[in-house]
Amino acid sequence: TPAWAGMRLTADGTVREVSRPGGPDQTTRLAKIYLNGAWPGIGSDWSLQYGIDNSRTGVLDRKVIFIGERLGDYNEDGDFVGRNLGDYNVVTVGTDSLVATTEVTADLTWRQDFAKLGRDRFWGAWDSYTRLMVGSRRREPDAGRLLLFAPGTIFDPEQTALGQVSLRQELHLLRNLRRYDLRLNYDFDQALDRQYATNPEDRLQRSYEGVFTAGLGSRTSLSFRGRWTGEQRFTSQSSGSNRSYDSRTIRGESEISWRPGPGDRLALAAEIVSREDAVSGVRQDEAALRPSTRIKAGNRWSGSLELRLASVDSREPAGSLRPYFYSVPGVNQEINARLGWEPTRLMTVTLSWFGRRQGDRGWQHDVRLESTARF
Repeated sequence: TPAWAGMRLTADGTVREVSRPGGPDQTTRLAKIYLNGAWPGIGSDWSLQYGIDNSRTGVLDRKVIFIGERLGDYNEDGDFVGRNLGDYNVVTVGTDSLVATTEVTADLTWRQDFAKLGRDRFWGAWDSYTRLMVGSRRREPDAGRLLLFAPGTIFDPEQTALGQVSLRQELHLLRNLRRYDLRLNYDFDQALDRQYATNPEDRLQRSYEGVFTAGLGSRTSLSFRGRWTGEQRFTSQSSGSNRSYDSRTIRGESEISWRPGPGDRLALAAEIVSREDAVSGVRQDEAALRPSTRIKAGNRWSGSLELRLASVDSREPAGSLRPYFYSVPGVNQEINARLGWEPTRLMTVTLSWFGRRQGDRGWQHDVRLESTARF
């Protein structure tokens, strides 16, 4: 449609009929509506996407596949043992089952600034970004209630194949102070997953984050970051990397950086992490130092080096299995180095090296040489 009051509407739809003599007919209906708006008078910029998909979806399953000695991340039971420390990988595969489903999704993004309240004042020098996504794929043939997202339809355990709600809220404060920056973020994700032939699961993740940066001079800055994360997954599977967990993580980080020249940077960061899983009873305290540097030599050469030395104290009840994303107890070391060369404006050659040693395990190395050409 033409623009009206700062808004524009776009829509498209598809209907596909497949007739099989001697077999079931198949009908697929797809429709999407896009509504965009820009209201500079009040500092708003937003978009809304709404769609429906009435088709058949495949039922999935997880498989543990042997790929070679120390080439995978899992053992034969599907337990995560570390990057390139196992002989197996866990993959998602389709089964022979197809289920007729209807999926409805809505996606809203909204940017808002408050410059009208006074850009040079505290209550006007901030802006916000919001993204809300809601979606549900159901086996129920009647999609009327789902089209309106009626209560109980998104997370219906009897009819829902996959239900999701995701919210991200960002706030950017102190925009009128050049030497200071303050950002607050909130994330929420909830899912009811019944796509798999076995081991259905429910997932919930929430996080709060605050980042404060202060400029100590023209080339030096100091930043502080705090993050609280809650992760839950409940599944009937009792072994493997997909087992249930109810984890809480608190992370605090401070970093001081110095920029001696364009493209160059020296930094030193300190981290303190606390983890606790209510399902396994595992508790961890981690302290780490992370020095890093980045250099640029002329227009063709660049490089970076980052070291991380962490000490992990893990208290694990007898017979417990810690979540796969928890750190290995003991002293953990990581080295990440990169060297880049641009012989021409259209070509880049990169040599990278990643080394890791976790606890009593030996060193593992990943060396890559990559070349990229742009046309």
